[in-house]
Amino acid sequence: MAIKSMKQIVQDFLDRADVKINGKRPWDIQVNN
Repeated sequence: MAIKSMKQIVQDFLDRADVKINGKRPWDIQVNN
């Protein structure tokens, strides 16, 4: 069993809601730091 990074866990969760990190769509999350 592979251990996932925290970023991958969050991305998997957001994928279910069709939200991307730093995506181009208005509802995507933008990370600035």
